[in-house]
Amino acid sequence: MEKKLIKSSIYAFILISIVACQSTKKITKQPESTGNPTADYINSVQSAQPQFKTANFSDALINFTMNDSHMSFPISIKIKTDSVIFVYVKPFMGIEAYKAELEPTSIKIFDKINQRLYVTSYAYLSQKIGVEINYYNLQSLLSNHLFCVGRADVYPDSCTINKIAKELTVIDFTNGQLHQKTTIDGKFNVIQTHINDNTKNQFVNFEYTQFANNNGRYFPKELKISPSNLTKISNISLTFEKVEFDTPTRFNPSDKHRYTKGSIDDLLKTK
Repeated sequence: MEKKLIKSSIYAFILISIVACQSTKKITKQPESTGNPTADYINSVQSAQPQFKTANFSDALINFTMNDSHMSFPISIKIKTDSVIFVYVKPFMGIEAYKAELEPTSIKIFDKINQRLYVTSYAYLSQKIGVEINYYNLQSLLSNHLFCVGRADVYPDSCTINKIAKELTVIDFTNGQLHQKTTIDGKFNVIQTHINDNTKNQFVNFEYTQFANNNGRYFPKELKISPSNLTKISNISLTFEKVEFDTPTRFNPSDKHRYTKGSIDDLLKTK
């Protein structure tokens, strides 16, 4: 039973590394018009997005179903914008079992139980979720920001705007074989991001729910994740109870010399 729990928490850890957190929406003044309706709408969405240097999600849960068994683990997440994302998994009575350090060029996973270090890449995560994603896309996704898949920035000239309901608008973007649909609500919140790989017939869907007002800021308390190519895991969601922005937060990297390097494929191998 303990071995199964450890294996399940490892899978959960990989999922968290793919999508780990989201942030607030702060009400701001509308930007000046550019004369381009698509660019104007995208500017409105971006002006409603939060700007922060650090975020600390100290009270969160990852929930999922694995092989018909429901599981839930406490986690915590720290973000330093454009620098690093730390994810901590605490499956055993609040004890930190795993830690991920995501940087623009690398991903390190520390197994605190077995003193093992696993270094992987965004290409590996892209393979796991079924569509290509880079660090900058991931940071935007985790921050509940608008982004263009496969790009570092948003390109209004490459986007199209389609109003599908009174207070729902879809922003379409295509980059090679990747097609992205981002759904925006009437308050300019990103409520869903759907990315499809047309050549592989694979997709991943991210849905943000339970937006709440926190001192004038709106943020989603739940993120539901639906990758098409994960057969063993389903009903994935992240829930957040406490988040703090731009408060004193330590980002202490783990000492990799204290760990024995291992293969992430071996880490996830099932017998």
